[in-house]
Amino acid sequence: VGHGGGFPGQLTKSQLDPLAGIAVSVLTNAIDGFAQLYNDVFWKLLADVTRDGDERPDRLPVDALCGRYAGLWGVLDIARLGRDPVAYTPTLDDPTAQPQRLEVIDDTTLRVVDSNGYGSYGEPLLFDVVDGEVRSLRAGSGSTLYPLATWQRLVAAADRVPAESGLTP
Repeated sequence: VGHGGGFPGQLTKSQLDPLAGIAVSVLTNAIDGFAQLYNDVFWKLLADVTRDGDERPDRLPVDALCGRYAGLWGVLDIARLGRDPVAYTPTLDDPTAQPQRLEVIDDTTLRVVDSNGYGSYGEPLLFDVVDGEVRSLRAGSGSTLYPLATWQRLVAAADRVPAESGLTP
């Protein structure tokens, strides 16, 4: 159930799934705002994260690796679909259009097994984990990403982004 609308300078889209008890309203303050697109993307992401995945006992849990990572080349989200990890680029208009499917190698390594043709097919994602906390992620093409809060601290503490990949400027 839903309804969209607008008036000069505003666009909206609301949808409700009465069986799931979920309602989403997107309000934009621009006549060319993406209210419909963002509403659709929410429902696609919800379908992805609630889909049942491979429940084989030999699969390792990846919850500790899931999160938002940022670096000089952008932002990457690692999420779980059932038990299967996926990488999304949250800055795309529709992040669900080009997910990268990942496989678990071990408790600190994932590998890209399905990509959009531009990504790093076959490359590992190497997580630096200390005491159960991810400190950094060595991603495709040798880029280093950090948990978003760490990246924000690094940028705020520096008058320029440091060239080295250490955690302190």
